[in-house]
Amino acid sequence: MDPSTSVSERSAAVGGTEPVLDGGFPDLDRWYWTTVGRAFSRASAPLVERLLDARPGQLWLDAGAGTGCIAELVAARGAEVAAVDGDPAGLVLAEARATAISTTVAALEHLPFAERSFDGATCVCVLEFVSAPERVLGELARVLPDGAPLVLGCMHRASLWGLGRRLRPGRGGAAGSAYGRSDFADTEQIDELLARSGFALDGDWLHGVWWPPRGVPHDGVRTAFDRAGARLAPRNGAFVVRRARRRSEA
Repeated sequence: MDPSTSVSERSAAVGGTEPVLDGGFPDLDRWYWTTVGRAFSRASAPLVERLLDARPGQLWLDAGAGTGCIAELVAARGAEVAAVDGDPAGLVLAEARATAISTTVAALEHLPFAERSFDGATCVCVLEFVSAPERVLGELARVLPDGAPLVLGCMHRASLWGLGRRLRPGRGGAAGSAYGRSDFADTEQIDELLARSGFALDGDWLHGVWWPPRGVPHDGVRTAFDRAGARLAPRNGAFVVRRARRRSEA
C-alpha cells in the first residue's frame, strides 16, 4: 500500500480496525513509514535477502513477524510463510501483505508447532527485545530439521544506534516500552547462544546502517555515511544479520 496511507486506513482495507500494538511498540507500524523507518527498511532488507534461500514448495517460519516486513520477503521467493507474533494487531497487517502468509498469535518461547515442521526460519529484530533469547532459539531449533537455515537479524550494540540507546535509553521509545528495555545484540554472545541452542554458524555477520538514527534526513548523506562506515568500521553497522543452520544431532 501507499506509504502515505494511515494505519487506520490500511487496517480498514484488510477488514480490521486501527491496531493498538501490545508488544511494547505502540507506534511500530507508524515508525516504519517515517523517513528514518523507511530508510532503515531499505538498508536492512537487502542484507536479509542476501541470506534467504527460500524456494517454492517450502514452508518457512517468521518468528516475531510484527507487521510482516520479513515474511513478505520470504513469500516473494515463492515459499509459504507462517508468521508468528504475540501481537495480534500487527499480524492483521502481516497477513494482508501476501496470500502465502498465514498468521499465528503465540509466544516465541512456546511455539505451537511440531518438531521439524519448517524448511527454514527468519527471526529479525527479536532477540534483543525478549527476556529469554536462548529459549526462543531453542524453540527455533526444535521446529527445524537438520541442516535447515535460520536467518537472524539484530540491532547491534557496537554501533551509533547502540551508543545512542545506551546514552539516552528513552529516545526512540518510552523508557517503559520494549525499546526502552531492550538489550542490543553483542554478536559474539549471539554466536554463543546459537551454538548452545543447536545451530552451526554459516558464514559471518553482515553489517549495514552506519548513519545515526536522527539528523540525517537526506538519502545522499545516508549513503555517504554507509560507505564511510563500511570502509572505516566494517563491523560496527547498526543492523547485523547472519545465517546459521540447525545442527545435526547425529
